[in-house]
Amino acid sequence: MLTLQHGHFCNAACPWLYSFLSTGFPKKHIFQRSSSSRTVQARREKLLLLLTSTLDFLLNKKNYACSIVTTDVAKLFAEFLYGKDAVAQYIIDISNDNPGQQSGLIICGVCNGPVVCQVKGDSHVSPVNAGRRRRYPVYATTLQCGHQFHDECIVPVLNETLRCPKCYYLEIR
Repeated sequence: MLTLQHGHFCNAACPWLYSFLSTGFPKKHIFQRSSSSRTVQARREKLLLLLTSTLDFLLNKKNYACSIVTTDVAKLFAEFLYGKDAVAQYIIDISNDNPGQQSGLIICGVCNGPVVCQVKGDSHVSPVNAGRRRRYPVYATTLQCGHQFHDECIVPVLNETLRCPKCYYLEIR
């Protein structure tokens, strides 16, 4: 639930997912008691509904507007299904197969080129809060809605519309 960062601003259906998971996920003590086969079956069906609904949410393209959903929530869901070690190994394998690419690559919404960032300083600093620079002498900008763009791409768009070209969030009010 912490991964969803309850209350963050985005154009995805994150509030629905948060309330759906917080009200529907079985309590811890439920799994520790011995129960009848009918009760176990009902709990199993409810858990299956939660998992399939969460997967549907993650696969819905309308929710791709939220960077929290496409990175953190998707990774946590995969870790729940496959285990943390399997997901970590998959990320390593993907990185080795494509040495020039990073996992979770962010694409500029204007030019569709990769926004390759290099965080300077402490490796534990969150990329959201750290000063970001591309590996090239070009800067990347993160708008209030969370979408990232190359400076040279987003400045002309913002000069024209003052809106994010991906989600149309008004940047200046």
